[in-house]
Amino acid sequence: MNRVEFSLSLKRNITFNWNKFRMSICKYSFSKGFIGRILLIMALSGKGIIAQTRIEGTARDTDQNLLPAVNITVTKEGKLLAFAVTKTDGSYHLKVNAQVDSVLIAVSKMGYTNQEFLLPNKNQRLDFVLQKGDFTLKEVKVELPPIRRRGDTLSYKIEEFQSVADRTIGDVIKKLPGINVDADGIIYYQGNPINRYYVEDMNLLDGRYGLVNENLPHGKVAIVQVYENHQPIRALDSLRPSDRAAINIKLKNKVTKTGNFQYGAGFQPFLWNVNATPIVFVPNFQFLTSVKSNNTGENLFPQFYDNFQNGLFAKENWLSVSSVSPPGFSPKRWMDNRSHALSLNTLKKSTRSLEMKLNVSLVLDQQRRSGNSTTTYFLEGEPVHFAEDILSRFKTNHLSGALEFIKNVPHAYFNNKLTFEKEWRADEAQNARFTRIYNQENSTGNFRISNNFHRIFNLRHTTYNFYSLISYVQNTQDLSVKLTDSLANPQQVFSHRGFNTHHFADFSVRIKKRFSIALRTGSQIALSHIHTKLSGHEVKTNTVNNFQWNTFKTYISAGMTFTPGKWWLNLNFPFAHYYIDYSPEERRRTFSRLVPEPMLNARLKSVPGLEFTGNIRYSNLLAQLGDIYTGSIMQNYLTVVSKNTDFTDDRRLSGGVGVNYNNAVSGLSFNLNLNASRGIQNRLPQNYILPDGSTEVQYMAKRNLSHTQSGKVQLTQYLFGLKTSLSAGLLVMKFQNEQWVNGYPGSFTNRTIEPNAHLKVNRFKQVELTYSTRYTHVKGSNQPESIRQFQQQMGMALAVVKNTVFIANAEHHSINAQDYFFSDLTVRYTVPKIKQDFELGVVNLFNQNTFKSIYLNNYIMQETIFRLRPRQFLLRGSFRL
Repeated sequence: MNRVEFSLSLKRNITFNWNKFRMSICKYSFSKGFIGRILLIMALSGKGIIAQTRIEGTARDTDQNLLPAVNITVTKEGKLLAFAVTKTDGSYHLKVNAQVDSVLIAVSKMGYTNQEFLLPNKNQRLDFVLQKGDFTLKEVKVELPPIRRRGDTLSYKIEEFQSVADRTIGDVIKKLPGINVDADGIIYYQGNPINRYYVEDMNLLDGRYGLVNENLPHGKVAIVQVYENHQPIRALDSLRPSDRAAINIKLKNKVTKTGNFQYGAGFQPFLWNVNATPIVFVPNFQFLTSVKSNNTGENLFPQFYDNFQNGLFAKENWLSVSSVSPPGFSPKRWMDNRSHALSLNTLKKSTRSLEMKLNVSLVLDQQRRSGNSTTTYFLEGEPVHFAEDILSRFKTNHLSGALEFIKNVPHAYFNNKLTFEKEWRADEAQNARFTRIYNQENSTGNFRISNNFHRIFNLRHTTYNFYSLISYVQNTQDLSVKLTDSLANPQQVFSHRGFNTHHFADFSVRIKKRFSIALRTGSQIALSHIHTKLSGHEVKTNTVNNFQWNTFKTYISAGMTFTPGKWWLNLNFPFAHYYIDYSPEERRRTFSRLVPEPMLNARLKSVPGLEFTGNIRYSNLLAQLGDIYTGSIMQNYLTVVSKNTDFTDDRRLSGGVGVNYNNAVSGLSFNLNLNASRGIQNRLPQNYILPDGSTEVQYMAKRNLSHTQSGKVQLTQYLFGLKTSLSAGLLVMKFQNEQWVNGYPGSFTNRTIEPNAHLKVNRFKQVELTYSTRYTHVKGSNQPESIRQFQQQMGMALAVVKNTVFIANAEHHSINAQDYFFSDLTVRYTVPKIKQDFELGVVNLFNQNTFKSIYLNNYIMQETIFRLRPRQFLLRGSFRL
């Protein structure tokens, strides 16, 4: 038997030649100009460290005799890092000067069997026992660390992070160091949302990955991988690296047939919650279908909505009814819903790597919101102040589908995606004041269909890229308002039809190994027709719009990518020509402009795990659909807007720097991002606030400025021995802009500061503890008071009785010194033979029925009291295949 004995030391010698590092950075920096100084500051701001690892020990035979002349080598991916030969006393000493998380140690001696060990790269003592003879030894099992790094891939060993309360892989992913999941299920890595979610490197669901995340049992998963700087198109991997990461789920078995099935009922009022999600993952084929229904406050839209869609066909919902602003915590506490959803997803991959994917989803959702609000407009002279009770009902039916053919291999890419989307909405609201009631109804119909074609192939050192997008959009809305103290019945009708295309062709050429250039030419066409009519309103301006809005854009772009050493530099310099034709019935107007939009991105990887980033960009925001219309449009029961002014011609200069550090061996990660932008707008909104709170908005041609600065820092330490994660961070934001209110100019500044801290303890498998806190302070320059909000969340899972888990959660919210407390309790019993859970839970134990929130923006302050869900009891059963 081979035996390895470990004696770990916490001592580590750190050596660093700062002058040599600084000169190497200066060699590749642009010493002249603004861009060069930014890159130089980025490089000099991080003093990397080069760690020297010491490994020592002895070599003996099976009779415990010390062995001289034993060869010991340390390698990483075939590269020799260190070498030693044992002395006459059998001892050896190794020094490894490399920033890697693990190494391969090989031990050999003539007449003895060779040995290899994959071990963490850290200070340690290793004593080897060698056996005589040229025969195969029994397998030596080396325990792998919880987190391993190989290049840009991090691998998390799932069983090291799971706890007694976890059921799905989403429960475990929330606890992985460096990863955060928000209330809508969106996954963030190092502060940025992921760009892909794979299962066995296959992309079944695109941005609807919540269906897998919340339904795949964690017991079926071996490893969760994070692909840093992930480029989803493999043919562009070395040409256009990404700053986003992807997640890949590695299963324990090649054939996985599983699923999540839940059923539950409760009371006050009668409650139900049903979920049936069968899942099949086999080589080259994946299938997932899901049926869900509940009225317990579970929001189904995040799981059935594609978080990756780029918004090119965003629905034009110009009109809306009023609503009480919901609180910023879990919907299960406030959402009064009746929701049903169905999703069908399948992916088949052929032997030639061609994939066919079908995704279809249907969501039928009804929600009810109620509460009251107090709104104050701080104006020159007397402020405008009013209070009202608000009751809103929203009914949404949403059908979407996509058929996609994909081939994604290193030297070629093919994609053709046909998508459609249909939405029906019927919304109602009632705003009751002391002397008047506003009854509102709004019906909406949205439809879109599109086809997206993308083809990339490589010929020698050149990559050719062709793209084509064609879409049709249709939107209709009808908003009516009835006043109880007046015969007036304002009604706004809106319709929009649009046809859009986007085509481009480019090629990229790699020159030698560190330099590549890319040229692109393309065009975009957007043809739209808008018709609106406002009737029964007391506004005296024109109330009809009937116009064509056509945008023609042609562009050419030149890009260069340079990778000297540890640097990655990308400069992109596009020129675009815009021609916009606005053709109302009364007078045709056109706008033409040639605009540059240069952009520079830089990244420096000084040592493994440490990365500096920077970017600077100059952009133009030109006139878009909805920027000009001469007839007034009633957007809601209080606001009427007209935009009879110039075309939008805004410009913006933005930039940012960042530092990211992630050491998988030590468990330490650090993120710092600083961003700033300066905008120049050519139009200024004029807001006229009437005594009853009604608002008329017009736009005037006037140059004005806006400024935004933000900074975010987060430090996380995972303690492997204690299975504990500690995290602390800070967010700071400042925004300045200009507006006119009731004939007076004003400059408004909003400041936000938000520190946070998190603690997760999973030291014992029978106990899991979590705690998080956040303090938010918001102050407006024109406001007499600020918002001070303090939040705490605590959770505990306890398994002290066999097959039984007690789960307790508590929350504390303080809004300007007004406190709210929430608590939930759940008892879960598992029947081992049939692997089925039974749960009895109570939500909102203290029966907190209202929650107050405050909204500040420029000259407006709104206090809202939202009516919450009452205390409720739910008995639920679930099983997983």
